[in-house]
Amino acid sequence: MSSKDQSKPVSNHNQEIVKRTQKTLKELGYDVKLSHVYETFSKLSGVKDWNAAKAMNKDFKETLSKFEPTTDLLSLLKEPLKEEEMYLGMKDSGENLITDFSINPGAFFAGSTGTGKSMSIRTSLALKLLSSDNVLVFIVDALKGAMDHKSLYSLDRVIPVVQDMNMIVMLLDLLSRELDKRQKEFKDMQVNKISEYELVKKEKLGRIFLVIEEFHSLVNMVQYHMKVDTFGSSAYKLKNLLRVGRNYGIWIMGSSQRATSDDFPSSLKPGFSSLFGFRSINPGDSTAMNLPQAVDILSEEVGKSAFEKGFVQFPKVSEIQIEKELKALDKHHMPKTLTLTKEVFKDLKENNFTNLLQEKSIKELMSNMESVGVVSSLKEIFTRAGYTVKDVDFKYQMLLSIEKDKQKTLVMIR
Repeated sequence: MSSKDQSKPVSNHNQEIVKRTQKTLKELGYDVKLSHVYETFSKLSGVKDWNAAKAMNKDFKETLSKFEPTTDLLSLLKEPLKEEEMYLGMKDSGENLITDFSINPGAFFAGSTGTGKSMSIRTSLALKLLSSDNVLVFIVDALKGAMDHKSLYSLDRVIPVVQDMNMIVMLLDLLSRELDKRQKEFKDMQVNKISEYELVKKEKLGRIFLVIEEFHSLVNMVQYHMKVDTFGSSAYKLKNLLRVGRNYGIWIMGSSQRATSDDFPSSLKPGFSSLFGFRSINPGDSTAMNLPQAVDILSEEVGKSAFEKGFVQFPKVSEIQIEKELKALDKHHMPKTLTLTKEVFKDLKENNFTNLLQEKSIKELMSNMESVGVVSSLKEIFTRAGYTVKDVDFKYQMLLSIEKDKQKTLVMIR
């Protein structure tokens, strides 16, 4: 074989793979020359098909890290977003869909895995964070651990609260306390909206976004259908945050693979003014959301979503690009809140449930057992009273063994 033949970077059967890789990287916003793609796939002499090539995750990451984005994220906007505004893709007309969350709060994204739900939420949040330093984001994911949004976590004001049931329930309680405090202050100052509060107070108050991935799992976790009408329960607090939060700068975005009435309760839908239906393997989901045109979305149309009577397209933005642009922001800046302290933020980020419990008063623990957890609350109360507390397994009941001055007592929790 001649030296010229040996210099061929990939074999002929990989030509199509190279072209499609180049196209994919360009769609992600990277300026890629054909030679760059050859460099990556020169190692893949045994690759016979596109799916096998995509599986070479390490090589894709190495390639992406070499190229600069062709545009910066804010170039997607004509001007930075205002405090209440949220970017939610591009409409059929070519205009950006910008929604005022103080008027039309909340957004819900439904569709199958791999259709672009998390990418769309992530891009919208990144644009919001780049537009304003007055944004605080909590990301909840009880299944995957919020791994889809790692590119946002370099900022202290983006806090993942994941998988641990106690921590997620605690977050709903903390946000409800913040909402209660804002309601009281607004009433005392005789204002109705956060913008009016800021005008009178002459200082900014942080806008809070609660992002709930795998929304259906949270609905099941808090036993929403059974406990939504039980005052103080996590289900009640979730509904209240959606219903009341808009005027106080607390907004919720959710996503789910399913959108049936069991997974996306009808009593919660009014809290989400913007509904997005991505491609779904279950036609019933698009019907439940009143977005029948979602069934026409093709598998390769990642980031395309049914919205109202038409469609919107979210840009394909890589996590590398988002992470790179967010590095220009002040990593440690935290927006002002009324009840959430730096210690609370730290404990949430470090998954320190014990510290969060210890910051509550006995009165708060007694009145919030339903949402914080009966067992956790009683343990903390007995411990503060000087008892040594241990768990005891006993069939389907929960027993606490408490001991003080060598006297042991069993407490049964039904």
